[in-house]
Amino acid sequence: MKKKLGITVLIMALIIPSMTWASEETAAPKDVAPLTEEVANVGVETSVETPRQTDKSTTPKDMAPLTEEAANVEVETSVETPHQTDKSTTPQDVAPLTEEAANVEVETSVETPRQTDKSATPKDMAPLTEEAANVEVETSVEAPRQTDKSATPATEPKTEKSLETDPIVTIKDSELHNSITDTLHLERGTSVTQSMMASLTTLDTSRFYIEDTTGLEYAVNLREFISGNDFRSENLERILQLHHLEILSLGTQIYSEERYPSFSSLPKLRELTVGDAGMRDLNFLSKNTALEKLELGSQVSDNYSLTDISALQNLPLLKYLALYFTREPLDLSPISTLSHLESLRLQEQRIQDASFLAPLKHLTYLDLTNNWLTNVDSLQALPSLQEVILDGNYIFGKPNQYAAQLPTETTELAIGESIVLPMTWTYNGVPVGPDYQGHFPLSVPFRSYSNTVTSSPAILTITKPTLTTIPVEATKEGVTTLTSEVVPGYKVQTKVRVLDIPKPPTLSPVSDLQDTLNGKTSPGYTIRVDIAGKTYKAVADETGAFAIQIGMHAVDTPYVVTISDPTGTEGKPVHAAIVDIIVTIPNTNLRNLITDTLHLERKTPITRSMMASLTTLKASSPYIEDFTGLEYAVNLREFSGSVAKSADIERILQLHHLEILSLKILNYDSYPSFSSLPKLRELTLSAPRLIDLNFLSKNTALEKLELGGKDYDNRALTDISALQNLSLLKSLSLYYTIKKLDLSPISTLSHLESLRLQEQRIQDTSFLAPLKHLTYLDLTNNWLTNVDSLQALPSLQEVILDGNYISGKPNQYAAQLPTETTELAIGESIVLPMTWTYNGLPLVPVSPGYLGPDVPFSNYSNTVTSSPAILTITKPTLTTIPVEATKGGVTTLTSEVVPGYKVQTKVRVLDIPKPPTLSPVSVLQDTLHGKTSPGYTIQVDIAGKTYEAVADETGTFAIQIGMHAVDTPYVVTVSDPTGTKGTPVLALIVDGVAPQLNKVTVGIQAISGRIIDGRSHARVLINGVMQREVDTDADGYYSVPVRKVLMSNGAAMFSIRSGDTIQVDYGADTPEHFITRQVVKEYSRPTTVDPVQARADYITGQTLPGSQTLRLIVNGIPQRVITPRSAGAGQIDPDGRFKIYSRFNLDANGQLVRLNKGDKITVDSGEQIYHAAFVETIVQ
Repeated sequence: MKKKLGITVLIMALIIPSMTWASEETAAPKDVAPLTEEVANVGVETSVETPRQTDKSTTPKDMAPLTEEAANVEVETSVETPHQTDKSTTPQDVAPLTEEAANVEVETSVETPRQTDKSATPKDMAPLTEEAANVEVETSVEAPRQTDKSATPATEPKTEKSLETDPIVTIKDSELHNSITDTLHLERGTSVTQSMMASLTTLDTSRFYIEDTTGLEYAVNLREFISGNDFRSENLERILQLHHLEILSLGTQIYSEERYPSFSSLPKLRELTVGDAGMRDLNFLSKNTALEKLELGSQVSDNYSLTDISALQNLPLLKYLALYFTREPLDLSPISTLSHLESLRLQEQRIQDASFLAPLKHLTYLDLTNNWLTNVDSLQALPSLQEVILDGNYIFGKPNQYAAQLPTETTELAIGESIVLPMTWTYNGVPVGPDYQGHFPLSVPFRSYSNTVTSSPAILTITKPTLTTIPVEATKEGVTTLTSEVVPGYKVQTKVRVLDIPKPPTLSPVSDLQDTLNGKTSPGYTIRVDIAGKTYKAVADETGAFAIQIGMHAVDTPYVVTISDPTGTEGKPVHAAIVDIIVTIPNTNLRNLITDTLHLERKTPITRSMMASLTTLKASSPYIEDFTGLEYAVNLREFSGSVAKSADIERILQLHHLEILSLKILNYDSYPSFSSLPKLRELTLSAPRLIDLNFLSKNTALEKLELGGKDYDNRALTDISALQNLSLLKSLSLYYTIKKLDLSPISTLSHLESLRLQEQRIQDTSFLAPLKHLTYLDLTNNWLTNVDSLQALPSLQEVILDGNYISGKPNQYAAQLPTETTELAIGESIVLPMTWTYNGLPLVPVSPGYLGPDVPFSNYSNTVTSSPAILTITKPTLTTIPVEATKGGVTTLTSEVVPGYKVQTKVRVLDIPKPPTLSPVSVLQDTLHGKTSPGYTIQVDIAGKTYEAVADETGTFAIQIGMHAVDTPYVVTVSDPTGTKGTPVLALIVDGVAPQLNKVTVGIQAISGRIIDGRSHARVLINGVMQREVDTDADGYYSVPVRKVLMSNGAAMFSIRSGDTIQVDYGADTPEHFITRQVVKEYSRPTTVDPVQARADYITGQTLPGSQTLRLIVNGIPQRVITPRSAGAGQIDPDGRFKIYSRFNLDANGQLVRLNKGDKITVDSGEQIYHAAFVETIVQ
């Protein structure tokens, strides 16, 4: 009984600290291995009530697995664990049970708790061993309830062992770790111990972005702490454990909750800076009576949700208070109780009256920036006041004040007349206005206010006033005072007189291209127009419309329109002028480009005369979708831009004076004639869908033509015959086309001086011979191997031949096959390497067989022949040529990637046994595995000894050669039954082999593979997160279930998805060359079924290695499911081969029947498997 009781206590000491729960969502275990198959075979009779725990940081970091002896325990204990709320008392390193402690029979009944913590699992918990699984648990233990919330590691009693060492503090956040080591003047990465943390008195982390303050609780002597921005709520409770803090700055947005926990645990706190848009009140500071300085918010962080500051009455020692913007007006009266206050900042608090500050007799500094003050006479009652800041208020005569202005003169209107009264604003006498979109700068505090406008007497109708405009309509005769009030208490006024006279007419603008004034007034009214010394009259028709012929006049010619009613009463004269018509340009980018080119402000209206003044316009960026309005640039000489619409091309073709044109034309393949541009001398055209050049047939003035460019090809161009019509052409550039062109029309261009033909597949340059004036020639990236014909060009001064295949020239491509004759045995396969250089430097493939997008022949195929044909050539690439010897003899192997450029090598085929296929032998192995022809003899010579064996009926062999050091050489020779020996194969003992990894696809249920170098343990990671460590079977096979992938936050959520990276290695310190990786691609899991005969006992086939389930369906009726561990129903082998029992199957009537001819067989992965592939076949 004593022995059982002792073990009960020991079990509690080990189990209870690890049963922690929290509400933190980001601290889930990173690498928790799933249970092994053996662990699943455990009979557990357990009822555990573990504690409700809210600690977020108490899980042991490195919990060792139970030893083999400790696993052999039958637990029959009754334990009820406590309700635990301590957040800092879990030991960091719990040792495994000793051998003696394990030999105990314990009967336990445990009731497990409600768990909400996602971070309380040990980080690296190894799976239970096979022996540890054989435990029957019947335990019931009741432990004490623990409610201590303030037990920190610094105050825990030290054990004898902890006194001997200085424990290292776990600091999860690298930024926090860096700030601490910087403060302690240590190298970054240095481990921080508890004593180091205890030595900290000041810590400034404002330069660091810290998400997790785990470990900061050990800074038990910290006096001053300054955090950076975005301090998180889950970290606040650790700060509240630092009881010696005197100065605390918590940055911004620290807490998402509406209510803060009490700061009473910081009794020495003298200075506090906190800014949180979600903070509602200050009650959390009620007990911090030592506070002398309090700053709430800042100029960049407001107190948006703060509504109650009554708790300030509990801070009698406060000398400094700063309070920034709040959304709702506050009751500021508690401030008047702070009799010791010396400095006060109240910004954007909507204060209209400062008299509530009168009791603050010690106040020396006062900042009332951006309030609603119009008078501050009450501040004279503050006897100690030395400095006052009143910027951003509305106090007349003070500097740095806002002021509004309405018209100072009386505005006269006729009854029924409408007008928009302007309202202007200044700050310190300097105008403050909205931008072109009507928005005031963010620095203006009233930018989002509404404008309340009234008229007294009410003889005006006021509609939708803004901060800068007040639209009004006169309704009655008289004089009224119009009052605007944007800021409560600050009123601005103007006078309006309404006269009983005809209201002014509505006039349409008259341009310099018009001779008629159109407008509207009341029916029967007389209209008089005075312009250029002449008078014109007309009478409005029954609708009030009128049209008066006034002749055509120059822009800005003034005219006056006067209306009179039938009684002869005249209205106010309307003054106007002949206008320059404004051009409609809907696209903002085009409008900005034109105003920038004309050196105008961007909001300036653009007129026809402005457009006519343009001679050059470059619209290269930003992209312009609509060129409406460009047609008015009638004098444009040079234009460049990108167009995508046929309508925009038509507008450009209206610019008849164009001489230089550069166009990038997108999504357009049918071009109208450019004949409307007769003066066009230079044309640059980037048009991937351009088919021919017939649209240029009439542009005989062209001297320079550039088709495509380095970044824009002519992939669709097939016909350049229209070049024959461009006889004055002096410069021609033509870039890549998909199809090889007939380049002969170029030879007719007798005036050509500069020619660029890039990537045109040119093999012969003789067609250029007629170009006697050619001085510059660029033939980059063609198929040239010889350029002797260029000597016939008498004026040629510069030639660029880069990227061709001309021997002896610089910057050429060259291929190389083996220079020595390659010897093979009949039946032997080998991959001949093909290397490439550019200017003598090797080209490194970016992927197998692909040299990269910058190499012009990267996408070419490799045509390979052998003469005589004694080799079989399969799927050659630009860098590899796989061949198999089929007959004896000597052959010449020829590779031709670029037409006309051939590379050769010799191959001799010998009538001897082909070399065996060998598996690598590592230092951990004593056996050489391989394969050759059945019955062949294999001889191995290593370290002065010779070993022999004969291949079995499948050609497989395994030879015991002993274990040897890395790089020990050995020679393997194969001989056939006649004694003829093959070519000896030289190999070396290796230090290891990377694990094999079977193909992984979307939704697969297990990751599997094989280890062949003698190791028996592997680790599987997905996206860098370890899923499980696993032992192989006797043949080296391993398999790890992955129905749900473990994420970095510890949650097991999704099945394997496209783009996931799978890694298999031998542990955390595995060298890079022993790591196998694979990126999952999106495709169905390949499963095939062998032909099925009637009355077959088994369905067989091949699926992806690692598949965990396969289901047989006969004629649409599910029959049975197999797994890698099933037996009677069939099985999936490690290599993916499977068989499913099919002797008897259920039919639609529920009867057992045999397979018959015509039955439809379906094999899939089961209905619950994501992306389950299926295969179907018909019984023969």
